[in-house]
Amino acid sequence: MREVDFDNKNLDKQSEVKEISDTLFGALQQTNASSEEISSTSQDLSSSIDKVIELVNQTSVKIDESNSLIALIQGISKNSNLLGLNASIEASRAGAEGAGFNIIAKEMRKLAQSSSESAEKISRALSDIKAAIDLVVAEINKVGLIASSQAASTEEITATLQEITSTAQLLVNKTINN
Repeated sequence: MREVDFDNKNLDKQSEVKEISDTLFGALQQTNASSEEISSTSQDLSSSIDKVIELVNQTSVKIDESNSLIALIQGISKNSNLLGLNASIEASRAGAEGAGFNIIAKEMRKLAQSSSESAEKISRALSDIKAAIDLVVAEINKVGLIASSQAASTEEITATLQEITSTAQLLVNKTINN
């Protein structure tokens, strides 16, 4: 009778160990799957960050190109102002006959001045945007490094969890076979 009680206790303990092993194995499988998902999304995040950096750099190049156009507009404005000034001089020489032409020359100089001021405002705004983009790029680079580090760490965790899961499976198999 004692032998039967001993066998029943062993069977109960084996059953408990098997149940615990099964629960552990299931939890590890679920954790492993979650870790693989995190690893995958971390890699996606890193890729997206790289794309954002590329787009921001392209925007920075466009701002530099815009600055070239602004310099061209400022050059045209200076030349227009000189033409207006020369036209005013010639209108003054013409006397009463050049009075109408003098009005046009003054308006041309006003337009040149307005264009120059607008170009300067645009140039300052683009400089501010460029400075902000540089700050954004610096922060995105930091985030990119963090994301890459997290992706690498997550891959290590996933590999470790896979090893633990395999060991837990061996434990379950041993429990079943004993």
